[in-house]
Amino acid sequence: MCGIRAVPIMLCAVLATGAASAQSSWPQKPIRWIVDFPAGGVSDTIARTVSTRWSELLGQPLVVDPRPGAGGMLAYGLAARAMPDGHTLAFISAPFVLLPGLHARAQYKVSDLVPIGLIGTAPNVLVSSPRVPAHSVRELVAWARGRGDAVNYASVGIGSGPHLSAEQFNQLAGLRGTHVPFNGSGAALNELMAGRVDYLFVNLPSASPLAKAGKINLLAIGSERRLANWPELATVAESGVVGFQSLGFYGAAAPAGVPASVLQRLRADLSRAVALPEVRDRLAALGAEVPPEGFDFAAFLRDETTRWSRVIREAGIRLDTH
Repeated sequence: MCGIRAVPIMLCAVLATGAASAQSSWPQKPIRWIVDFPAGGVSDTIARTVSTRWSELLGQPLVVDPRPGAGGMLAYGLAARAMPDGHTLAFISAPFVLLPGLHARAQYKVSDLVPIGLIGTAPNVLVSSPRVPAHSVRELVAWARGRGDAVNYASVGIGSGPHLSAEQFNQLAGLRGTHVPFNGSGAALNELMAGRVDYLFVNLPSASPLAKAGKINLLAIGSERRLANWPELATVAESGVVGFQSLGFYGAAAPAGVPASVLQRLRADLSRAVALPEVRDRLAALGAEVPPEGFDFAAFLRDETTRWSRVIREAGIRLDTH
């Protein structure tokens, strides 16, 4: 419009200045941060750990709003449909990249939300029953290959992260087995200790006390590299199952279409908040490892989406077939 001679140049300048002012004055009201799991859970706790410092930097309250349901899909769908003005954000974790592959009628696509930043990762670990004669990944694979479907692997539910981690492990290691889902990691670990299931993927904070007590065997970690505070714990990939990775993650995203200047501000201030020593220490206590500076969260999400879509497809898992 401002290229047409009929529009006064002064009016064009006023319109341009008004648009710039609207951008620079963001945020103009409290920001809603929709969280994928219930109040008091890990996602909610991590969001609240970060929100105080992040809101101080943004200059507006950051309201943590847990919206549990459908394994996280309700929250992701709400955020994806929100106005892309920077006043509604999403807290995203591992189910964000899993659910579209598991549901033919998912409420969102991964591309509906644009990444702001990674807050932390929490690698899953491979553990086995003390009744299984294996103290390494190679020993577990050698033992399981001779037993076929008689091997049982546990999870916290069909389509859950631990289930898909085990499916990925079996695919890459050439194993078969019978999947036994449980309602939560506590029940699965109890059955593992009792020897009624053989192996399981679970988060490290849940596994480490039981491993130290000798109640389960801690075999390997699902991250790309060994952890600094667990240097003796090998990765699954370096133990012979090449290409394996299983990471829980926690991050922030915004509805696609949010203005570039707003997105830049969100990213910069989140990075500053997560870098604060007290925030890093609290996240570490929760089992979350803060990413290195300059971490490419968008590339990470693309890789994770590709990885788990392939695992889901090869395993033939669907949660809404009817």
